[in-house]
Formats: sequence, structure tokens, C-alpha cells
Amino acid sequence: MAVSAQIRVRVDQRIQTGVEHRRPISWVLAKAVAEYLPLDRARRTEFRVVRAFAGRAIDVPALAEVDLATAQALRSDIAQAIHNGKECGEVLPRLDPGPAAVRIAAMIEGLATQVYRDPHDVNGVPTAELAASVITTELATVFTGDCRQYDGKGDD
Repeated sequence: MAVSAQIRVRVDQRIQTGVEHRRPISWVLAKAVAEYLPLDRARRTEFRVVRAFAGRAIDVPALAEVDLATAQALRSDIAQAIHNGKECGEVLPRLDPGPAAVRIAAMIEGLATQVYRDPHDVNGVPTAELAASVITTELATVFTGDCRQYDGKGDD
């Protein structure tokens, strides 16, 4: 699916930027998952395409397989980030990445819908600001420690 590939390119760019600037995994993940949000004209179009595809996937088994594979890939990427966070100290060793990844993916999907419905502001708060705050708050429940890899410091 072309839209998924476009999003993936942006996500990979966010990851690369995070690595280059020695950012903690939680920072990188926050920037990466924000690429799924309809915060500009191009991403609003992508969101409509993804939603239309998901709607068709309800009745078309071949599309349902693609939709499932796409969702599984997102959850897998998030779970990998959580696993990596465990290795560098950002995530507690006992945390199971699978359920946490499902929760984060669900938050992103729901947040995307909310942002699409109300693209400008919510109660006077710009949507992009609100979205960043929601992502940061949710990730803080998983990434509770400091990154030992870079001593929690990133280059600007």
C-alpha cells in the first residue's frame, strides 16, 4: 500500500534523526508515531485513505489480510522500541512489550481519529500541541527510566 510506504519513509527519517542526535528511544518513538497523525494536508489525505481501506477490509478478506499485516507491523515496531528501551534503561525489565505496544497503537489510532475530526484546536489548545502532549503522557507510562545509552542527553 503506497500510503503505508510513505508513512514508513517518514518514520524511518524520524528514527534516523533521533539516532544522529542521540535522543532517547521514548523521544524517537514519540516523533515516529506522530507521523501517523493527520496534522497537515498530506497526512489528512493519508488518514482518509487508510480509513477507507480499513472500511473496505471489513468485507474483503484479501484487504483484511493487508490491514492486519499493517497493524501487526506497527505493533511490532512499537514493541521493538519498548524492548530496546528495556536494554538502555528507559523501560522497566519486567514490562511486557506486547500489551504495551497494543495500548500505544490503540492510542495513536484513536488520537488520529480525534485529530482528524477536530483539526484546529480543542478547547483553545492547538491540535498539534494537544497530540504531542497525549503521546508524551502515554509513552511516559511505559518509558519510566532514563536512557543509559546517551546518559539521557541528546544533541540539538
